[in-house]
Amino acid sequence: MLPITNQLFKTKYFSEYYIAPQNRAAPYIIGLAFGYVLFHTRDKQIKIGKMTNIMLWAISSALLSTAMFGCHIFYMSTHDYDRFESSSYLTFSRSAWTIGLVWIIWSCMNGYGGIVNDFLSAHVFKILGRITYGIFLIHSILQLYKCGSAKLSMAFSNVNVIFDAFADLFCVFILAFLFTIFYELPLIRAAGLFFKPSKPSAPKIQPSK
Repeated sequence: MLPITNQLFKTKYFSEYYIAPQNRAAPYIIGLAFGYVLFHTRDKQIKIGKMTNIMLWAISSALLSTAMFGCHIFYMSTHDYDRFESSSYLTFSRSAWTIGLVWIIWSCMNGYGGIVNDFLSAHVFKILGRITYGIFLIHSILQLYKCGSAKLSMAFSNVNVIFDAFADLFCVFILAFLFTIFYELPLIRAAGLFFKPSKPSAPKIQPSK
């Protein structure tokens, strides 16, 4: 797992694994393949049975839960390090998370999402979806600035971690909102004006002789 140190960028783990493109390529490739499938099946109605739908939802939930909570044991002081166990989690966790999301997207697009589709279709997620890219870009900068500006080491506790987490979420949400309103959206509008596809000209009608 990612080491907690103020010399993070100089660690071998960070340079050879954490930011190595080939180690993060699997979710990207899965996403490209899924987009290709969606594009070529967008006008087709694919039907699956009720039991198949339930089974795939169970598999998706298991993959998402394992990817999210599977790393918990690696942070336990009583857990003995196992190289095969750690390597397996690092190898498959991101792909497992991606496959779980692939099923949620596909099922919601094809009418098998049920209550999950109703929840994800809520208007609030349309607003949050606008600023998620800004959150992705800004959150690490904010966290690095916070850690770099600290003058004293902080005693670790669950309470401090919870307070820091909520503080990070609040600050990055505000900054991402401002980033989206004053930078991203204006650029998108400007790009739409400059690169707007020209309308095909109407065919000329020849006068009848």
